[in-house]
Amino acid sequence: MAFFRALQSFFGKQVPHVLPGKGERPAYWDTLTVIHDLSRLVRNDPEAVDIYLALGNLFRAQGDIERAVMIREGLIARRNLNPQFKARAYFELGQDYQRAGVVDRALFAYREAARLGYPQEAVTAQLADLFAYAGDFAQAAEEYGRLKHSLAQAHYLVRQGVEFVGNGQESRGEKLFKRALKIYPGSIEAWNASIRLALRASSKKTANLLEKALERVDTKLCFLLLDSLLEVLPAALVTQPGVTSSSRTHEVADGPSETGSPSSVLTQQVCAAIIPVLEKQPPSILLQYYGALLLQRAGNTDEMETWLAKALVVQPDFWAARLHFLALSVQKNELPPVVGMQVTYLADELKHISRFVCSVCGFREHQVFYRCRRCGSWHSLAFRLSLQR
Repeated sequence: MAFFRALQSFFGKQVPHVLPGKGERPAYWDTLTVIHDLSRLVRNDPEAVDIYLALGNLFRAQGDIERAVMIREGLIARRNLNPQFKARAYFELGQDYQRAGVVDRALFAYREAARLGYPQEAVTAQLADLFAYAGDFAQAAEEYGRLKHSLAQAHYLVRQGVEFVGNGQESRGEKLFKRALKIYPGSIEAWNASIRLALRASSKKTANLLEKALERVDTKLCFLLLDSLLEVLPAALVTQPGVTSSSRTHEVADGPSETGSPSSVLTQQVCAAIIPVLEKQPPSILLQYYGALLLQRAGNTDEMETWLAKALVVQPDFWAARLHFLALSVQKNELPPVVGMQVTYLADELKHISRFVCSVCGFREHQVFYRCRRCGSWHSLAFRLSLQR
């Protein structure tokens, strides 16, 4: 009974109300109202296990993990609790601890839920997310494999492979990349990692891998192959003051590289190998745009303008291409100084726009993502072609 008295001590709080004419109530107050109403119900019926579990979920949704855990543990401590409810209580306790970042306790709770008969698929799905959160990518890949979720399994194999490459174990990393592609041939993550690794070997190998990737990756995601390459490819020449070369971070480079430096030669060689591959592809606004950025990296501003123009032919209101055109005009002194200063300012401000959006829920992000942080959708990323959407 001490548990129920403790619950009553914080369930008794009244939910404040906004007076008429004083504005709208915040959305989260609706949840607080539900918590208050359910709390009143359980005070009259301490055996209403379903309501207690629902309250725990509401507390977790509000970020009050301590109260959520308290409810689950109080239910688990009941001697006569139905095993089905106990299994559910353990499962939801695991979710509470996972939300709090307490990995070991979450792992124990999930395993207890499975032992008591909670649906194995649900437990496996939570374990996969838990191992991914904890950085155990090998175990996360294994759990997703049990779920037959090949896309996610390949993703975490790549994450593990990237760690190997970072530690100087390139052969082990490459094996995992190949395994990921065998499991899920359209894995944009695996192709990106493989292309980056090939960049260390030769520009020809890089171009060959890119051509294969363009055939297998979802057409809507192909631009990410170039985005990933641009992130690591050094700039041969900075041609746009105030506008970034990389589509990912769009940060102004520290300064131009010497034309004859090894990094410049590498960039120019890669560009010379990749541009013919892109020219073979069907018309695509993003491939044209990223091809222009690649030419920019190689210091070829004349051809860059041609590719930007191709992108605008496909979609005349593509804001990113027009922004680069304006920046080039500023650099060439084709605009009056006052106008050029305003364009540079606007270009700098537009660097902070979230360029990527989840095509499922509309979540916007500055960085490339393979799984939406809001809705959990995989490979739902799209480039914002219009600032109005």
